[in-house]
Amino acid sequence: MSQQLTATNATGNSGLQTACRPIYVEYTHAGGSPVSAMILAQVQVEIDGEFTDVGRPLVVTRNPNSTQANPKYLFDIAPILKAYIESGDYVDGVDSIFSAQSNDLLVLSPTTDTTEDYFYKNAIKYRVQARAYYLDSNNNNFLTLNEDDDPITNPSAGTKFAVDMFIKDEFLSESKYYNLPAQGTLPQTNLTSGSNLSSSKFLTNCPTFLKRKIELGSPLTLAALAYEYSGAVSDLVCSYTDNSSTSVSDQVIISQFISNSTDGGNPSKKVLAANLTPEDGTNGLFAVISATEAAIGGKNISFRIKQGGNVTPSMLFELYDKPSGSNSNLSKLNPDFCSIYFINDFNVLDYYLFDSFLEISHSHSKSLFKTGFKDYTSSTSSKRGVSAASTEEVYTCSSLVNRETSDWLSEIYRSKKVYLYDRLNSKFIPVIIIDGDVTISYANSRELKPFTISFIKDVHSIKY
Repeated sequence: MSQQLTATNATGNSGLQTACRPIYVEYTHAGGSPVSAMILAQVQVEIDGEFTDVGRPLVVTRNPNSTQANPKYLFDIAPILKAYIESGDYVDGVDSIFSAQSNDLLVLSPTTDTTEDYFYKNAIKYRVQARAYYLDSNNNNFLTLNEDDDPITNPSAGTKFAVDMFIKDEFLSESKYYNLPAQGTLPQTNLTSGSNLSSSKFLTNCPTFLKRKIELGSPLTLAALAYEYSGAVSDLVCSYTDNSSTSVSDQVIISQFISNSTDGGNPSKKVLAANLTPEDGTNGLFAVISATEAAIGGKNISFRIKQGGNVTPSMLFELYDKPSGSNSNLSKLNPDFCSIYFINDFNVLDYYLFDSFLEISHSHSKSLFKTGFKDYTSSTSSKRGVSAASTEEVYTCSSLVNRETSDWLSEIYRSKKVYLYDRLNSKFIPVIIIDGDVTISYANSRELKPFTISFIKDVHSIKY
């Protein structure tokens, strides 16, 4: 006797799924007898090279629109997988993204390469195994689990990967077996070969025309998704001005940034990242590019992925000197400007500097109590008192941006983690974004309007 189950669409759905949407798995009757009455399904995630059971086993009954003679079982495993996908915001500690050297490759997903040390599981490999429950005619039709035969694995061939990326509805697949669009529909998922670089993009919705301001020493990382990459390897390159005020174009920062992407012979999906912090020192970017020092470099710097004559659009940045710096080529940022880091829609760390003057407000509140006794012989006695009090420190910052930039920065409001970077003390401070409304003009996409965020930086509470 076998499980008499078939994993539906198991090989055709060997691609990438996002846990932000339902991830459906389906089993159907394979024919023969006995016919299953329900199934026991177990989700597994690859951890340290081995598939490990995660979450509780799922007891799944047949779909109402299927028959007892030909049952179908459809269920969603996204909530289980979501708990095991980590965010790409490793900002603290000795194993953080920013502790790596600028020419180190950081792999934010499972890999069999033991030379790659940064396993943040921003993407995970998963599978489902199922066993059949059937009515045992030899045992008074008791419901019996088939533990004698091997479980049926979904996928039956190939591999499946899951990420935690938010994709807008207009880009979603209409198939119940896919919840991400086909390769190439989104620039961020089109890194499949060198020839596709021109229509590909880093894992950010930041407009490619936007030149972001960044102070020397402020952390910077960029990430990309290698989607079953094949063909010649691609490098991460940088364009800048060197010590002699000479423009350098496309110097390689990380060679083979994207290489042939296989995992045990199966096509794979890898989220790749690099520490591109513009600073001197062992880990700094300026220790990597032509011995250029930050103190004498030019102000414009850009990054892109390149393979031969094929390149992605560049990410543009404008460098500013530290408050204590003495670079005559670079201006200094106002200390009030806010450096905001946030987990973007692609579940990796993103960055923007709000270049308006900072406003700080304090919101005070307290809890009162009333007693049943008042000492009328004392002038300081009262029936009322304060049981607790708190003060919220609220920061407000803004920038003038156009429609496309405003669309991207709106991700801050729905981000799972947002940080204010204290540039003076080189410290990430978690903050809570206050809900708000953003009004942008769709009649004129170039019109600049203020984009404002308010966030709670600290809360001071006292209980009496």
